[in-house]
Parts: sequence; C-alpha cells; structure tokens
Amino acid sequence: ADGDTVVKIFDKDHLTRHRKEKIELLVGRSLRAQGLCIPSEVVRNKQGEFVGYVMPKASGREFQRTIFNKRRFEREFPEWRKVDLVDICISFLEKVQYLHSMNVILGDINPKNLMVDDKKNVFIIDADSWQLEGYPCPVGTPMFTSPAMLGKTYSDHLRTMEDELFAVATMLFMIVMTGQFPYIRTGTDGDMIQLIREGNFAFQYGPHNNKDQPDGDWKYMWSHIHKPVKDLFWHTFHRDGKRYKKRPTAAEWLEAFRGYKNYLDNPRTNFDPMSNDVYPIRNKAFKQDTPIQDCPACRRENAIAGIWSHDTQEYFVPRQCNKCRDHQPARRAAASRPVSVSCRDCGLSFPKSVLKYGRCPSCAQKEDERKARANTLDPARLCTRCQKPYITYGNVEWHQRSGRSVPTTHKAGYGGSYPAGCVPTLTPPPRTGGTPSTAKSSPQPKLGFWARLSKWFSGN
Repeated sequence: ADGDTVVKIFDKDHLTRHRKEKIELLVGRSLRAQGLCIPSEVVRNKQGEFVGYVMPKASGREFQRTIFNKRRFEREFPEWRKVDLVDICISFLEKVQYLHSMNVILGDINPKNLMVDDKKNVFIIDADSWQLEGYPCPVGTPMFTSPAMLGKTYSDHLRTMEDELFAVATMLFMIVMTGQFPYIRTGTDGDMIQLIREGNFAFQYGPHNNKDQPDGDWKYMWSHIHKPVKDLFWHTFHRDGKRYKKRPTAAEWLEAFRGYKNYLDNPRTNFDPMSNDVYPIRNKAFKQDTPIQDCPACRRENAIAGIWSHDTQEYFVPRQCNKCRDHQPARRAAASRPVSVSCRDCGLSFPKSVLKYGRCPSCAQKEDERKARANTLDPARLCTRCQKPYITYGNVEWHQRSGRSVPTTHKAGYGGSYPAGCVPTLTPPPRTGGTPSTAKSSPQPKLGFWARLSKWFSGN
C-alpha cells in the first residue's frame, strides 16, 4: 500500500468463502468513486490464500466521534453551521446514489462506517459487508433496521431497497439533528426497537401534535428544518405517512437537500437567521414579518422571536430568550425533562431510563448477541480425541488475545480424565500398498482418582 491506499487483513474467524467471493466480485466490478473505500485488489499470503484486500484510504473521523457527539462536534468544528451539515448529507447521498445505480446495497449503514473530514468530504468504509448479487450483508445495527427487517438474521436474508432507504433516511435525520434518533421521545418508555416497529414518530408535523415530542433543543432543531425535507422525514418515519412503505430514493433526498442548501444560502427565502444555527434555542419564525431581536439579558443574537396571538392578531414578544427563562429558579424547579446520557458504546444520547448497564437498546442487544455467541461452541473446531465441538467462540478469542495456543481437545479434569462423551475415535486402517506395520491399540482414557481407587479395592 502507498499513501493513498491501505490494506485490510482479516483474522482467521473472518476469512470466509462468502467474504472472499464478495470481495473478488467487488474488485472485478471496477467500481470507482471519490470517498468510497471499495476493494481494488485482493491480497494473498505466500501460499496464495486470500487474506484481505487493498482499498483507498479514508480521511477524517467517524460520524460517531464527531457529528454525533455534541461536545466533540463543537470543539472540532466550531465554525460549522446548519448548511455545513446539509453539505455532508449531500456528499453522503451522492455516494449512496452511485452505489444504488450499480445495484449495490450498503446494508449496515451506521455512524461507525461513515467518516468526514474538515472539508466536509464523506467516506464510506467497510465495503466487504455490502450486499450485491445475492451476497447478503451479514451484519446490521437495530437502530438503522427497517420494521420489516427487525428480528431477522442479517446473514440469512437479503435486504430490499426499501430496507436500505429506511437506513438512509435515518442517517440523514441523525446528521441534521447531530446524532438524535428519529424515534426519540420524551418520558420514560424507550424501547426504540418497538417504536420503529410501530412507526411511532413523535415530532410535531402540522396538525399532528404528539404529547411525547422531545422537548428543548431537539424540538427547536426540528422546527427549523426546511419544510420539503421535514415533509419527507415525517412521511417516511410516521406510520400514517404517505412514504412509510414506499420510501424516498437517494435521488429524491438529494434533490430535497440541494433545495435545503439553496434555501439557507438565500436570505430572501431564509428570513429567520437562526435556521442556519446547528443548535437553535427557539422555534422558527414562520412569517417574514415576525419580529426577531437579541436577548437583552444574555445578548444572544436573534434569540427572541415574536409569538403570534390569534386572539389579539398581534405578535407577543417575550422579554427574555428561552435559555434565560429556563435558568430561572422557578423554571428549573418545574422542569421535568428526562435526563439524557451517552451510551457507553456508540456515544449517542438517550434518556437515562432506557439504558441497560450504560448501553442504549441497540448496543445492549449487540452486547447480548456477543455474549450469546461467546458461549456458543465453535462447530468448526473439533476435539482431536472425539471429533466433536469442544470449545466456545469466547474461549477461542480469549486464548488468541492472550497469545496462547488454542487447545485441541476437551479440557481434562482432575486426574487427567476427560468428559464422559469424549471417547477417542477408532484409529483409521493403514493404507494399502505400503510397508505393513504393527497396529497400535487406541490409548485408553485415563481414569480419575476415585475410579482408580474403586478399581484397587475391587482387586481388578
């Protein structure tokens, strides 16, 4: 590899025929696009065996560690505004549209597989998990899994384009909302997987006012999203939406986000300057004549917008911005917003009540699956005595991490005795045509201490 390429080498457990054939297929397809880390060459060892592949080098950092983490985002990109996040959406969509045009489905779209640099260039990695030509994507993230795909084994089912477009819409929403999940809601019930199944999208849309809409910053951010984009989000995520089952394509999203960019860049259409803030602190002003002014208490620019009264047919202008009013003692005492905590694995924010041992529902499910696999016998490793599976995946990984040789037989107990089912297989007959040799009897299993003591008392 040179400065523009890197080599990905798989460990033994990931060197599968499925992965080898898929990578050879990707290399043969000659797919090329800026920002796509597509395999360009197969890597083999001295024996000619497949071990990995060469791919373009990605730059920047994972979405999970930048855009989806407010503290890091504000530290690393302090000058970025909403239009910069829209640019990232456009960069992501251009690559997705290209792959879809080549009949490739990404499958496992998640913030760990996307990277962004300081020039807002998006890179898509983990190409060996993509789905193409009958080879499924064997992995997935529940938060980005469509209702129809939830509960299915990723490696056993081919995703449809509708499944893919659900994940695309979820990623776009979380970019614009800097890491917030579409099905977040206020209150204590936080079974995100169930909310996906139900299409329970709580953000307000026109006359659809949900009492569980998240309060505070998330409500304000949703308020300022450009209406054509907001329309697509609501109709995609809500069970009553017109696009709930026929989701917008990458091309449709691309058109909507390019329109969003033009809207933000044009002061005649974007009459509310706070709409370009990443973290607005109030609802959007929906009419051009809405009075907008700085807060006299904290001096925040454009922090106060007039509120229209249908009774008086006039605008009411608050004396302080929402942030200043929220910091008043009486307001703090009355606040009942759920406490948000970052998931220990993915870093995304969730109500504290939904976390399980510090993990969000999606990561908790992954951890449960990891533990279940760790306690499962590896069917590919057979005991050299009895030719049966004898060691778990977790035990194998422990030996490999520790730099120790993986045992080849069942573990012998006290006195050298093996489990009752570990009976040596018969020695195969000698090959014909060779020099005859004296057949050796199969070694007898060693008896445990109590068995030998019983045999001694019986005189045998």
